[in-house]
Amino acid sequence: MHIRIYYTLDILRGYLVPHSENPHNMYLIYGVIKMKINGVLIKSNRALEAESDSRFPMTKAKSVLRNELRAIGVQATLYGCEQLLIQHGDYGEWHHVSKFAREVDYYDVDAVVELFKESGCEELAQLAKASKPKKTLHEPIKQMVKLKYRDYVSSTRYHVKHYTGPAKITGNWIEFGGKRKLLSGKFLDVHFISEESSASNPVSC
Repeated sequence: MHIRIYYTLDILRGYLVPHSENPHNMYLIYGVIKMKINGVLIKSNRALEAESDSRFPMTKAKSVLRNELRAIGVQATLYGCEQLLIQHGDYGEWHHVSKFAREVDYYDVDAVVELFKESGCEELAQLAKASKPKKTLHEPIKQMVKLKYRDYVSSTRYHVKHYTGPAKITGNWIEFGGKRKLLSGKFLDVHFISEESSASNPVSC
């Protein structure tokens, strides 16, 4: 017998229900009680309902999936479980999580486990025990750039800023003016300045 919790922001109600299929329900009570003690909404009702049905954010989902696969005799790594969930457990589900109400993707652990129980093909088994590829080392590249980016002051507030000057690029990261950002980030516009342009228009740093 496990505890399933239903709650609103101000009221905590709980009762016992028989629910032997999912041993992860006990996890829910800790999150809800913490919300009540701190007075902060940690997860939405639907997020808790999803987790009672074995759907979790990636960090927890891959750990739960690894344990589930090992329980049925399948060798698995966290990286392999992450790839399985991306390919076979992603149904576009997301929920609000944390005090900032972030939209977090949820993945279906049971859907992946059922694939192994139904087919258990060699391709799935190989993916389950896959190792994370080693990172490729990139030599830093120095480059003059013109940037437009968001400088966040809170989870929802930001200032749009501009920067023109030298930058160091390493792989998918760019460092400039004491900041470090992903080149592939959604809110970063990058224009590379040729040496001829920078020589004719010198920039003070």
